[in-house]
Amino acid sequence: SIHVTMLSAIKIGLSRAVESWIEIGDHLEKLLGGEDTFLDPEAHDKFCFYDHNDLSQSKKCFWIINSVNKFDKSIQDTLYQWEWFYETHIKFLKYRMQSFPAKEYQSLDDLRGDIELLHQRLKAQSERFLSIQKEARELRDGVSSPPMCPKSLIANKLSSSSVQAISSMQRSLYKKPRIPHV
Repeated sequence: SIHVTMLSAIKIGLSRAVESWIEIGDHLEKLLGGEDTFLDPEAHDKFCFYDHNDLSQSKKCFWIINSVNKFDKSIQDTLYQWEWFYETHIKFLKYRMQSFPAKEYQSLDDLRGDIELLHQRLKAQSERFLSIQKEARELRDGVSSPPMCPKSLIANKLSSSSVQAISSMQRSLYKKPRIPHV
């Protein structure tokens, strides 16, 4: 029937989209250095503080952050399209499906279930992209836990003590002179 054909086309398209987004997510994780980088402090420091090949780490992070914004917008649009289609067509069709022949009813129900699973996988991929984006922001901004990036910790301590020293000097320069009462 036309309904089976329509849901089959949606399933095929959504399946390809999900697989493509997964591949893109894998590539983005490789650009960030993967989880292994965070388990090795030296590799993490090298990743944080040195440029790699033609594209600096900060440029990679900016590219990832901006790209994920665009990717997630596309994913959200796809999710919305299925939700809209389900609400306006499939939900209504579910009531009529019971009058369909058993084989067609089963095919439609199976396709709906398959598409719903793909919908959930796409939602999970959206969350994965946002997690990758967060990691890229943290790397770009130099935010990391002390054991992961010792050089970053030292730099933070130095800058903190420098700020305290400068503040102390400023206070002494701008101190009001005490005039003794006679």
